[in-house]
Amino acid sequence: TRATRETTNNHGVFEQCQTRFVQSFGDRLNNSVDVLVFNPPYVVTPNEEIDVTEEASAWAGGSCGRQVLDVLLPQVPELLSPNGRFYLITIEENKPNEIIEFLELRGLRGTRVMERQAGREHLSVLRFTRSE
Repeated sequence: TRATRETTNNHGVFEQCQTRFVQSFGDRLNNSVDVLVFNPPYVVTPNEEIDVTEEASAWAGGSCGRQVLDVLLPQVPELLSPNGRFYLITIEENKPNEIIEFLELRGLRGTRVMERQAGREHLSVLRFTRSE
């Protein structure tokens, strides 16, 4: 969050808030988020490793690497504005096609917009928009 704060201070473009997902905002964000970018902790680990340390919170994703991600996914359709975009970083173990199907059942259209190999990880960037 320090790097984000420095960037926003230098450019004066964004306001940054550190929170556990979006719970602290209640319904105030519903249908108003234009761009949501999420680089979740996606590494497949035992669930016990999640939130053990601040460092582990950055990468430990639990079973399928989605324990943290699966908390946010059901909220995304409610958050996005009519023209909103949701960008998500995944690895193959996170089952990106399953994520796309999950959000498509909730009215979002999903596509892989980028893929690359980074060491042992096959990374994808998924983009979601409203299907309307």
